[in-house]
Amino acid sequence: MRLVAGSARRHLASGRSGAPAGASAPLATASDVEYCRRLVQANGHDGYLVSLFSPRRAREAAWGVRALGIELSHAGGRVASPAAAQMRLAYWSGAIKSLHSSDPVLTPVTRVVYDAVRRFDISKTWLRRLVQERERMLTQPAFATVADVEKHGERAYACLIHPHLEALGVRDMHADNAARAIG
Repeated sequence: MRLVAGSARRHLASGRSGAPAGASAPLATASDVEYCRRLVQANGHDGYLVSLFSPRRAREAAWGVRALGIELSHAGGRVASPAAAQMRLAYWSGAIKSLHSSDPVLTPVTRVVYDAVRRFDISKTWLRRLVQERERMLTQPAFATVADVEKHGERAYACLIHPHLEALGVRDMHADNAARAIG
């Protein structure tokens, strides 16, 4: 089992440890899913409401990805110094990279997202872009134009919609365009 640091350590609630025995064996517990649900309900209520229209497994995947987005926004925004924010985002960047391996970083959020990646083949691209946009916001926090705001929406929020669509089995150009426009 990898060590967990920062805000993720305080949320370890599962008795499980180590990497999963097989790709199909779920890693997340009911308490992990409930943690993600509560985090999304409290911090991303619109995404929570949208998720309620999805089948249970897709809904859980959406909660995991949205909870990851919330953790990333907290990591970059609630710190005393830019260096601390960079360290937290580096931690989450490594955690996201581990989701596509057999040895994921173990937190409630990453366990739920790991299961979603395995179950629905969630693309690495969307998860990586979540952290890349938060890292970019550390160095360029202000928006100079409306186009900058639109780009941020596409980079930060559309990346929460795409994995939800993938969990629903929707993978086509029109859905991708709609997700970018919504973001």
